[in-house]
This record gives sequence, structure tokens and C-alpha cells, in this order.
Amino acid sequence: MVDKIDIHRPDWVEIPPNCPNCSNEFKEKIGSPPTGPGYSYTDSDSKHGEYTQIECSRCGIVVQRHYESDDVGFIDDPLVSPNSWVYRAQVLENETVLKRREAQVKALKEELNSHSEVAETLGISKSTVGEYVRRVENRVEESIRTLEEVSNEIHPLRHMEGQLNGWPVFIGDEYPCGGCGSIIEAGSEAVAVLEFVGQNWQTHEMYCKECDRDDYHIAAPVGHSMSIDEFFDEFQEAGSLVALVEADIGSLDARFASLRTPYKAGSLTLEDPYVRDVFN
Repeated sequence: MVDKIDIHRPDWVEIPPNCPNCSNEFKEKIGSPPTGPGYSYTDSDSKHGEYTQIECSRCGIVVQRHYESDDVGFIDDPLVSPNSWVYRAQVLENETVLKRREAQVKALKEELNSHSEVAETLGISKSTVGEYVRRVENRVEESIRTLEEVSNEIHPLRHMEGQLNGWPVFIGDEYPCGGCGSIIEAGSEAVAVLEFVGQNWQTHEMYCKECDRDDYHIAAPVGHSMSIDEFFDEFQEAGSLVALVEADIGSLDARFASLRTPYKAGSLTLEDPYVRDVFN
């Protein structure tokens, strides 16, 4: 429930009892101008036109926004009718290196929405969501590397990525995506499911960049195929080390083929890998 303020406020305003971000209490002050303890109104404009918004006086987050034009809706500006992910996106945009749309995608993915659900919410394509997810991961990666340079410490995942850089993942120059069947070849971007066996990484499956995690399935030794999460759960129970790795796909140079038996020149390799998940 929300408390409506009936004095000195725009007709559209419904003030929640607390800030959805910092829980600052919002109270009406009888006889006050259009402001109250804990919040205030401000007027501004954007590419969608002029608007009035409510801001929390403690954390500065925008609680709600109202445009002069009734044609401006949620797809144009989520603050017209905000929910929890909208507030989280504001925090990410204000406090991290993420840009506005990147922050929105990150906030929605944190709520375990699929690429398709994020696309529907934001009014963009599924492939565009995938591109924003990659941008977010790259920005996080850059931040981690910067912190490592400052502290002069290397995260264990960076060691793994160094080992996987140039690692052959398939004997041959074409691999059918495990999600949609499209061809993965040198010059492609892909996500590989790898298991560490002995002193080597073995490939279980690879997926093209157009497929999202919901499309990741792996053939089980017996019975139906498994989702990627079922696969990881099974290998965790067995105590195996498995990883989900995003990378550019390269081609094994003839000079190194003899060192990577049974791989031959032209076999597919991982280039500039990024470890998304590790399970053991």
C-alpha cells in the first residue's frame, strides 16, 4: 500500500512509505510546499519531453517519473512505472562503469530473467540483449584486471584463462552449435563447456554467441539430454572441475599441431578466453 498526499503535489503522485533503495522513510508534512521529509520533486526534460520526478533525499535515487506527454510509457522510460530492477539499474548506473542500458540488462539478469524475458521487458531484440550481456562482462573483466594491477595480485580465474588461451577444443575446422546447430569456425565467438581431466581440458559442448544459456543442453551418456545447470550439478557431485568459457575461436597453427596431439593444423582453439562460471 502507498500513502497518497493530497496537498501541494502533482495529481499523479503516490508516495510510497519508504525509499525502495535505501528504505528511507517518506512522510507527509502538512502545509509544506511540494516536498516532504525524505523526498523532493524536481522538474527536468529528456528526449521524451518534460517531466517531474520524485527523488529520495538520502540516496538520491529517482522513485518515480511523470512526463507531460501521455505517450511516454514504460518502454521509453522504465521510471514511469518502476519496479525493483529499475531501482537496481539506477544504482548500477550511478555507482559502476556501466551505461544506462547495460545497467538495465544487468539488473534484469540478476533477477534470473532469460535473454528473451529481458528483450521483451526492454523492447529490444534477444541478440541485442546478448550483446549487452557481453559488454557488461567485459566491463567487469576490465575492472577486475585493473584491481589486480593495483594490488599486484592475480585472481585464480586469470591463471585459468592464461592456460586456456590458444587451447585446442575440437579436432576439425567446423563445429555445430549445441544449441541451434549453426556452424562455429575460426573467427566465430562461442561458449565452450570444458572439463579438466588429468592435465588437460576436454570439450563437452560448444554454443554460438546467438544462443543464450536457456538454449544450452548437453547429451547425457544415458537417457535424455541435460540442461547446462543439470550438467554442472552432476559434475559437482562427482567432484569434477568444469568451466563455462566464452572466447573467440581461432585455428591451430601447423607449428604447434605436433605439440597438441591428436589435434591437427586447423583445429579450433580458444582465443582471449573469459571464464564465465567454474564448478568443482
